[in-house]
Amino acid sequence: MIRQIKFTGFLVLLFLNFSTAYSQKWDTQIDSIIKLHTLDPMPFSGTVLVSSEGEIVFHNAYGNASENPSIPNGINSKYFIGSITKMITAVAILQLVQNEKLKLNDNLSQWIPQVKSSDNITILHLLTHQSGLLRDSKQDYAQSVSMMDRVLSIQDTLLFEPGSSEKYSNAGFYALTHIIEEISGLKYDEYFNKYIFQVAEMTDSGIRKGKNKIEGLSTGMQIVPDEFGVDALGIAKYFDSYSLGGGGSVYSTTTDMFKFFISLKSGKLLSDTYLEIFKREFPIPNDTKPKFYHSPGWEVWNLSDEERTFFVHQFSGKIHGYQSLMRYYDSDDLLIIILCNNNFSERSLLATAIRRVIKEKDYSDLMPKVVNYLDNHNSMQDLEGIYDFPEEKTTVEIKIINQQLTLTSHGDRPIYLYPENESTFSSNLIPLKITFNNGDNESTKKLTWNYRDKMIFELNKIE
Repeated sequence: MIRQIKFTGFLVLLFLNFSTAYSQKWDTQIDSIIKLHTLDPMPFSGTVLVSSEGEIVFHNAYGNASENPSIPNGINSKYFIGSITKMITAVAILQLVQNEKLKLNDNLSQWIPQVKSSDNITILHLLTHQSGLLRDSKQDYAQSVSMMDRVLSIQDTLLFEPGSSEKYSNAGFYALTHIIEEISGLKYDEYFNKYIFQVAEMTDSGIRKGKNKIEGLSTGMQIVPDEFGVDALGIAKYFDSYSLGGGGSVYSTTTDMFKFFISLKSGKLLSDTYLEIFKREFPIPNDTKPKFYHSPGWEVWNLSDEERTFFVHQFSGKIHGYQSLMRYYDSDDLLIIILCNNNFSERSLLATAIRRVIKEKDYSDLMPKVVNYLDNHNSMQDLEGIYDFPEEKTTVEIKIINQQLTLTSHGDRPIYLYPENESTFSSNLIPLKITFNNGDNESTKKLTWNYRDKMIFELNKIE
C-alpha cells in the first residue's frame, strides 16, 4: 500500500512537471508571437488570456494604457468590450426565461408595439439576429439617449420578414435591454451587477454612466485627424456607453471575462438546460449546411466535416478605441480572450496563431511583417503628384504635409507614409505599401499600390 501511494505521488509530480514544462513552452512562444505583433506597423496593444481545459496557461499585457503619462497595460487593465456585451445580455434574457418571466417565442409587440411587424418578431429572433431590424439606430454613439429612443428611431424600417434571414443588429439588443428593464424592474446595469457580475465574482466589470472616470481603464486609441488634417493615431472620441445598453456598454478585464466564461460553463449563471439553449444551433433559414450562424449567445463557426466535429464559439467587439475577442474552441476546450485599447490591434489571426502553438502546428504564415523605417528621405518632392487609379473614376494624391509624405485616396482624409527604402513607403494605420517606379529620365511615372498583398495595382502619374 505504501509503495502504491509513493508511486501515485511520483505520477502526480511527473504530470505536474510535464504540464509546467508545456506551460512554459507555450508561454515563451505565445509571448514572442504577441511581441512581434507589437512591432507591426499597426501595433498590438492590450491584454491576452489563454485557458486550456479550464486552466489559465498564459496571461500577459502589452502596449500602453496611457501615452501621457506613459503607463503600460497590465493583466488587470480594464477595456470596453463592445459587442461581447451581447453575450451578457443573452444570459440575462435566458435567466428571465429560466425563471418563467419570459418566453423565447414572446413577441416584441408586448413591449415595443411601435416597431414595424413587432407581432412577428420574437425574443429568439432578436437574440439570433433574425429580427430584420436595422444594424443600428439613427443617433450618434455620443448621444445620451435611452434604448427605447434608439429602437424607435428605426421603428418603421425592416430589412426582411422576421425569421426569414439573418442580419447583425445592435438595435435588436437595445430592444432586449428595454425588455430586461421592464420585466425585472431594474435598470439594466443594476440587473447585470446583481445577477451576473456578483454571481460570477466579476469585481472589475461595470458600465460607465456619462463621463465618470473608471479607475484602471486603458485609454482607447483610434485614427483621428491631427492638427494638419492628416489621419494619425490619437485618443478615441467619447461615446455614451450607457446608452448602448446590452448592445455594447460593458467594460471588463480578461480575468473577469474568464470568470464569466467559467461561471457560465459551470452552471452558476444558467442551468444546464438553458446553457444548451445559449449555444444551440439556430441556423439561418434556408441554409441547410451553415458554416456560420448566431446561437442565442454565441457567434458559431461550424467547421465540421466527414472526419471531425469542430465548432468555434466566439464573440468579438469593436467600439471607439477598443477591440475585443472571446473565442472558444469547443473540441480543444481552449479559450482565448483578447482585449485591446486601439481600434486596429489584430485579434483573429493572433488567436488562430495561439491555437496553433497549443496544438503544436506551424503558425509562421500568420506572423506580421515587421517594417524598419528610414529616419529620413531625401527626394520626397520628386514623388508628389496625382496618380490615376485603374478601372475607377478616382485618383490618388501624393503630397508633402508636415514635412512628411502623405496619401489621399477615394475622398478620405490623407494618411502619412513612412519610407522603408528609397522607393517604398507604407502606412502605420492601414496595411498599405506603395512603391514608386522611375522612368528613363529619373522622373517618377508610376506607383504600385499593394494592400495586404491582395489588392495590387499599377497607377500612372497624370499630373
